[in-house]
Amino acid sequence: MAKRPEDLFRENGGRLRMNEAIGLGMSRYMLYALRDRGVIEQVSRGIYRLVDLPPLGNTG
Repeated sequence: MAKRPEDLFRENGGRLRMNEAIGLGMSRYMLYALRDRGVIEQVSRGIYRLVDLPPLGNTG
């Protein structure tokens, strides 16, 4: 059975670059659908993270 995309994100620290996600078997359209459903958010160009992670903060 294939893993759910959310599980693949969790196994990789909750964040993935698009090319990493594609390497794990996800398509860019799957990433866009997850983003549009509010499961992941785009933090930067080509970088996505699960929205249920603690908010990104200023560590400096």
